[in-house]
Amino acid sequence: MEETGTNIHIGLVRRNNFLRENPISGEIVAP
Repeated sequence: MEETGTNIHIGLVRRNNFLRENPISGEIVAP
């Protein structure tokens, strides 16, 4: 359980960092 939660957290952090660095691309990719 902890590993899954950690992986999800890391995924969200990476996604947030990507959107922060690429706001235009993030808006297009975002649902």
